[in-house]
Amino acid sequence: MTIHFLHDTVPFLMNRISAQISASANTEFRKFGLNLLSARVLVVLLVNKSATVGELAEATSIDPSTLSHILRRLSRQGLFTKERQAHDNRSVLVKLTPKGRRLAEKCLDAVADHERAITRGVDPERIRRLKATLQEIYANVASFGGEDPASPR
Repeated sequence: MTIHFLHDTVPFLMNRISAQISASANTEFRKFGLNLLSARVLVVLLVNKSATVGELAEATSIDPSTLSHILRRLSRQGLFTKERQAHDNRSVLVKLTPKGRRLAEKCLDAVADHERAITRGVDPERIRRLKATLQEIYANVASFGGEDPASPR
C-alpha cells in the first residue's frame, strides 16, 4: 500500500524537507563527533568570529536551554573559549579556539556540499528567489502570534 501525502501546506512541506536535511546532515556531522545543532553553533562562530550566548541563540534558532547543553559539550572538547564582557558581567563572549576553527571549517564545507546536493539541477535564479521567499516567511513566522495590528484576524 502506498501512502499519499495530501498536505501541500508550506509548513508541512518545509517540515518534511527540514527533517530529511537534518537526518542527512547529522549523518555527515557525526563523522566529526558532532550533530547538526553543534555544527551550526561552530559555523556561526566561524563566520562571526565571536558571539555572546544570546546572539548565538538568535543566530542558530536554538533555544537557550538546549544551547547551554551544546556549549557545555563543545567546551569540554576544547573548541571555544568564553570570556566575561567588561561592560556587562552577565554577558559571555564565545570565540573558537584554533581546534574549533579547524572543525568549524570542515562543517562549513559540509554545509556547502549539502546545499549543492539539494539544489542540484535547479536554476540559480530560482534558488535566489526561493531564499528570498524563505527569508520573508521566516520574518512572518517570527512575528506569528505577535500583536501585529496589520495582520488579519
